[in-house]
Amino acid sequence: MTALKPNKICLISCVNDPPLYAQARQYMNLLHVPPGFEIEYLPIEGASSMASGYNRAMKQSDAKFKIYLHQDVFILHRMMLCEVVRLFTAYPQLGLLGLLGIGPPLPNDAVWHKCANTSYGKLFGPPDRPGNGPMPIQFKPVSGEYQPVRVVDGMWMATQYDLPWRGDLFGGWHFYDTSQSMEFVKAGYEVGIIRQDSPWTLHAADLNPLIGYEEARRIFVREYKDWLI
Repeated sequence: MTALKPNKICLISCVNDPPLYAQARQYMNLLHVPPGFEIEYLPIEGASSMASGYNRAMKQSDAKFKIYLHQDVFILHRMMLCEVVRLFTAYPQLGLLGLLGIGPPLPNDAVWHKCANTSYGKLFGPPDRPGNGPMPIQFKPVSGEYQPVRVVDGMWMATQYDLPWRGDLFGGWHFYDTSQSMEFVKAGYEVGIIRQDSPWTLHAADLNPLIGYEEARRIFVREYKDWLI
């Protein structure tokens, strides 16, 4: 196994809409890169699922720090990379960071988006109607540098350790993120939501259709039922 480079950051996206990803890259290109660091952009095309695409990217890149983000996420906070590296370096037990998340506990049905009272984070979403600007979405604020949670949303996920994504269980586009969060918890790492003074991202597109959602939810509950508390 190739040693991971401690001064390298890789930004990974599964891409099936190249023009949309090209817009996202324009925002990535404006990011401030920490001094002495190398940055890599890794679009994955033709993935059969999010987990399989991310596994492919994880094996391709030798970067210690990896940020997995949707192709429709536009990064607004230019110092994002510096803050992610600083936080991971300061807290070695912190394995996975997100911008939205929940828990513990998780609801028994694993539909965490309904639990606003135990959710953390913020973002700008698509306009709620034509002609309006981006819609701010905010859950509970993070008071420290990060808030320990159980799971993070897959819109944006940053890691400093490589754990396999469960493509053996999740062959579609749902619960890959919730599963990966649980894999980090099972491995003994902390999962956290990073503090944002203002939203770091704009999620530019509407949510994916829920095709396959219910099947993936049942698989998740069956696999991780002992870790929902």
